[in-house]
Amino acid sequence: MHRNLCFVFLLCVSTGCFSSSSPTSVEIAPVVKQEEGEEVAHPEFAHWNQFPIGAKTVRRKEVSNEQGKVVVTTTVKLLEKSERQVVVETQISVERSGEAKLDNPPFTAEYPAVFRLPKNMSLDQFRLPSLKAKLEGTEEMEIVGKKFQVEKYVWQESNEAGPMDIVIWRCDKVPGRTVKEETITKSLSNKSLENVIEIDIPSK
Repeated sequence: MHRNLCFVFLLCVSTGCFSSSSPTSVEIAPVVKQEEGEEVAHPEFAHWNQFPIGAKTVRRKEVSNEQGKVVVTTTVKLLEKSERQVVVETQISVERSGEAKLDNPPFTAEYPAVFRLPKNMSLDQFRLPSLKAKLEGTEEMEIVGKKFQVEKYVWQESNEAGPMDIVIWRCDKVPGRTVKEETITKSLSNKSLENVIEIDIPSK
């Protein structure tokens, strides 16, 4: 699922983002404990387990508003895999005009082969980038010189700055799934655009 809020906070604390509504997205395992439902295969384990260790994707996001532009580079990489779990590393770098590039320390997420769904949630809901996301359709997209079939999701979030329109394109054949993301907060004239700039899948 799409869990932006924790990482918007962490990114802003570490970089001093110009707006608390500046969006960023990083996929990570759930950390909030809830009542548990049925035991199922974990979608993130299934996704990453198809790739060899070392598979990675690099995404570049430009966040802009009236005050300027921030470039956020996110690298997701498969560090470990076994029959029980996969371990994925995420590293985020931030560049602002007139300032030195900030390379944040990497962090890891562990995805088990099976887990218990949060109570009253279906597996299809868990797979969504957000519970509000709607699949608009599929299309062909060229990513770093190769063509992929991608799924397009659209939805709207709300925060203290008002409505935020989000569009995400995902492909299961790309490590980390997300291949493109657009976010617009109209009240602050904030806009972000993220694209994949590198895909590296070692030979098995």
